[in-house]
Amino acid sequence: MDKRIDSSAEKLALMFSDESDIPTRFKTRKEKKAKSNLNSMIEWRFKENTNSWKTLIDVILSKVEKEQAWRFITLTPKIEAGVKRVTLCQDFIDFTNFFILRRDLENCSIDETGQLAMLYTTFQRKIEYKLERHTSKTENNGR
Repeated sequence: MDKRIDSSAEKLALMFSDESDIPTRFKTRKEKKAKSNLNSMIEWRFKENTNSWKTLIDVILSKVEKEQAWRFITLTPKIEAGVKRVTLCQDFIDFTNFFILRRDLENCSIDETGQLAMLYTTFQRKIEYKLERHTSKTENNGR
């Protein structure tokens, strides 16, 4: 389980980091010739960022049913048949409720609120994308 958490935290750190905050070992471009002291600072910041994501993952796993928690963490929403709007998707509704719980009722840190907002927004976009693809496929099949 720890490897899954570590891997997910690293993926989220990469996904939500500025290009300049990503260590050269993750880059495939010619930017690999960075100065070593600069790179070590970037590595340190990236490690801190990854640890922060690990903390958020632990919180999600402790407060949300495991299967659904992993859908939130890996940004793989479950969309029930017949759902045509993001606001009717149960995963979106549950993520919204979790976000409100952490931010407004449990008063989580500003950093956690920011990370949750990024994750929540991306989760919403994934749902919208899937719904748009499904709608366009349905329309094209009906012609």
